[in-house]
Amino acid sequence: DQFTSGYLISPTAGGGTCNVEYEVLMGYSLSMTEGTPFENMIQKDTPSIVSLLNDIGYYTQAIHSNTQYFFNRKSVYSNLGFNSSIFSEDMQIEDSDRINGWVSDEYIYRQLIDEYESRDTSVPYFAHVVTTQNHGAYSQDYDKYGIVVQESDNDNEARQLQSYLNEEQESG
Repeated sequence: DQFTSGYLISPTAGGGTCNVEYEVLMGYSLSMTEGTPFENMIQKDTPSIVSLLNDIGYYTQAIHSNTQYFFNRKSVYSNLGFNSSIFSEDMQIEDSDRINGWVSDEYIYRQLIDEYESRDTSVPYFAHVVTTQNHGAYSQDYDKYGIVVQESDNDNEARQLQSYLNEEQESG
């Protein structure tokens, strides 16, 4: 098997994941739209990178570790052309699969690997995977990797940053 990989700089952080998805899957800048496209623009079959991949024989799948109703993703993913989508409701998530309440990246990676290994190998496969492990809010006690932020004028913010950095290391 051959894999393509690379880097992508996200135009947003700390929320608005669906807007980043819109830009990646549609190839349009959010600056050319109004509002939240997943909620007010993609309400019927819409040409996208996903539909183009389908047209050339790919099996396309979306995997998202949050609920299918958040930002109307179940309908949106279908309207963009994904052959299938998997959301938290479809997963067997245990408490040990969560970090600060969110599904861990490790769990989602295992889900992706399972899907990839059980796919139809006669067609190319495209997976769009969204993780939520580091979406926050950040507990003040997650220090699994020992990353310490020196406390400052705002001890609460320092502890939250420390938690965030330890969670990022977990994603590593």
